[in-house]
Amino acid sequence: MWQVDLVNQPTLALDSNPQHVFECPVCLDKRPIPKILKNCGHSICEECEKQLVRMGAARTISCPICRKPTKLDFNEKLPTNWLALEST
Repeated sequence: MWQVDLVNQPTLALDSNPQHVFECPVCLDKRPIPKILKNCGHSICEECEKQLVRMGAARTISCPICRKPTKLDFNEKLPTNWLALEST
């Protein structure tokens, strides 16, 4: 079961268009598909997930915000953060 640290969650970046709720903390894209890191609850975009998986050793993604590692099994992908997409 996943444990999510709700106390240290970043606030969602809001802009003048309420349809764009999530901003990727890595690439700053405001129209990404947010993917949630299982071990810390932070989110990154799908494109950054692909890049970080390629760079990580043994399919481990180090969270760009808190550095907690998230290990992915072979062909496993991060789950979509539907809450961040809710208002789109």
